[in-house]
Amino acid sequence: METFSCYVPYQEIDNGWALLARIRAEVAEIRQQHPELEAYQLVDMGIVDRNTGIEVKLYFSPEKQEFFI
Repeated sequence: METFSCYVPYQEIDNGWALLARIRAEVAEIRQQHPELEAYQLVDMGIVDRNTGIEVKLYFSPEKQEFFI
Protein backbone atom coordinates (compact mmCIF):
# COMPACT_ATOMS: atom_id res chain seq x y z
CA MET A 1 0.00 0.00 0.00
CA GLU A 2 1.35 3.40 -0.94
CA THR A 3 1.82 6.00 1.79
CA PHE A 4 1.10 9.70 1.37
CA SER A 5 2.31 12.27 3.82
CA CYS A 6 2.33 15.99 4.40
CA TYR A 7 4.05 18.28 6.86
CA VAL A 8 2.19 21.04 8.66
CA PRO A 9 4.38 23.45 10.63
CA TYR A 10 3.31 23.54 14.27
CA GLN A 11 3.09 27.33 14.17
CA GLU A 12 0.31 27.14 11.57
CA ILE A 13 -1.98 25.18 13.84
CA ASP A 14 -3.77 27.33 16.39
CA ASN A 15 -6.28 24.74 17.56
CA GLY A 16 -7.62 21.27 16.91
CA TRP A 17 -10.29 22.45 14.48
CA ALA A 18 -7.70 24.17 12.31
CA LEU A 19 -5.69 20.96 12.29
CA LEU A 20 -8.68 18.89 11.20
CA ALA A 21 -9.49 21.41 8.46
CA ARG A 22 -5.92 21.15 7.18
CA ILE A 23 -6.04 17.35 7.25
CA ARG A 24 -9.40 17.32 5.45
CA ALA A 25 -7.88 19.51 2.74
CA GLU A 26 -4.87 17.20 2.42
CA VAL A 27 -7.09 14.11 2.20
CA ALA A 28 -9.26 15.78 -0.46
CA GLU A 29 -6.15 16.62 -2.48
CA ILE A 30 -4.83 13.06 -2.19
CA ARG A 31 -8.19 11.70 -3.34
CA GLN A 32 -8.27 14.08 -6.28
CA GLN A 33 -4.74 13.20 -7.36
CA HIS A 34 -5.21 9.45 -6.78
CA PRO A 35 -8.75 8.42 -7.79
CA GLU A 36 -7.60 4.80 -7.90
CA LEU A 37 -7.61 4.62 -4.10
CA GLU A 38 -10.43 2.44 -2.85
CA ALA A 39 -13.16 4.17 -0.86
CA TYR A 40 -12.71 1.86 2.11
CA GLN A 41 -9.02 2.61 2.62
CA LEU A 42 -8.08 4.60 5.69
CA VAL A 43 -5.79 7.57 5.49
CA ASP A 44 -3.42 7.50 8.43
CA MET A 45 -2.09 10.84 9.66
CA GLY A 46 0.59 10.93 12.31
CA ILE A 47 1.41 14.06 14.26
CA VAL A 48 4.53 14.24 16.40
CA ASP A 49 4.85 16.64 19.31
CA ARG A 50 8.48 17.70 18.95
CA ASN A 51 8.71 18.68 22.62
CA THR A 52 7.71 15.28 23.97
CA GLY A 53 8.31 13.02 20.98
CA ILE A 54 4.78 11.63 21.36
CA GLU A 55 3.11 10.69 18.09
CA VAL A 56 -0.64 11.05 17.65
CA LYS A 57 -2.23 9.05 14.86
CA LEU A 58 -5.39 10.32 13.22
CA TYR A 59 -7.39 8.09 10.92
CA PHE A 60 -9.97 9.14 8.34
CA SER A 61 -13.04 7.00 7.79
CA PRO A 62 -14.34 7.54 4.23
CA GLU A 63 -17.59 5.77 5.12
CA LYS A 64 -18.39 8.10 8.01
CA GLN A 65 -16.52 11.09 6.56
CA GLU A 66 -14.88 11.77 9.90
CA PHE A 67 -11.56 11.63 11.68
CA PHE A 68 -10.81 9.71 14.85
CA ILE A 69 -7.81 8.99 17.05
